Amino acid sequence: MRKKIYDIIWEEQLQRGVAAEISQALMEEVYTTPKPGLVDREDTGAHTDMNCQTFQKSTEAIAEDLAAMFEAGYSWEADPKTLFPLLRERGKKTEEKMFVATGGVNTHKGIIFTIGILAAAAGISLRNYGKIESEDVCRISLEMTKKELEQDLRKLKQSSGITHGEKIYCHLGEKGVRGLAMSGYPILCERTVPHMKQYIANNRDQNQINVQILLEIIGELTDTNVISRTSEKEMRWLQTEARAILKTGGAFCAEGLQKVRELNQICIRKNMSPGGAADLLAATIFLCRMETLMERLKSIT
Repeated sequence: MRKKIYDIIWEEQLQRGVAAEISQALMEEVYTTPKPGLVDREDTGAHTDMNCQTFQKSTEAIAEDLAAMFEAGYSWEADPKTLFPLLRERGKKTEEKMFVATGGVNTHKGIIFTIGILAAAAGISLRNYGKIESEDVCRISLEMTKKELEQDLRKLKQSSGITHGEKIYCHLGEKGVRGLAMSGYPILCERTVPHMKQYIANNRDQNQINVQILLEIIGELTDTNVISRTSEKEMRWLQTEARAILKTGGAFCAEGLQKVRELNQICIRKNMSPGGAADLLAATIFLCRMETLMERLKSIT
């Protein structure tokens, strides 16, 4: 009986802890400053319909739902592929909550998809291996989503697409968030999570770390958010600009931060917002914090 009670308390603390990590990751991304074309503490970037408070309302509306996706993975005993359709249905309901909280503004649709998958995969990883490591989480994400998302893309080829991302896939072949999930988020497990952990170990300032990681993502990611607001050519231009800033020292020097602020003003004029990169920054923060969640929870139980 004592063990059963302990297990119940542990699982309750675990889900509350996951919800807190999700909230922290989402708001830490928003407050990271400066960012090119994105909402931050200094301005709203290329957006006229949202600000930091909009993201706060959205985060409060969706964090527990995303934590419930972790719980679903932690409790799932069948093949991970059979969980993914259920996650998608839950994700649609979470989107509805987001739109109610923000008055119809799309703050987190992409992140609901991405962190929903990663959270569920983290739950499966904890259940199966007793730990949460980004490499395992990303691999499970691939196993969970690949088959169904491949079917999605085959169907899309026979249509002209509905959403911006779907239309871009039909016209340019860019898979967007689907492609990242079905490939196991290599940019996260091979680059951004290891780099963030290294920067943290070197006692870098967290805000500067986040800006640096964002620049690294922008320089590599084919961001369909940028393409949908501008063009593929402009997206390639933004990649080049981010890489150039990284070569000057990136966010870890005053010159680099000033160049990010200058790039932000250009992005505002061009109506350019790398929202896909922002989502991956939040996902990076989430995975890094999830890797250490177990130690933090053990210290209070």
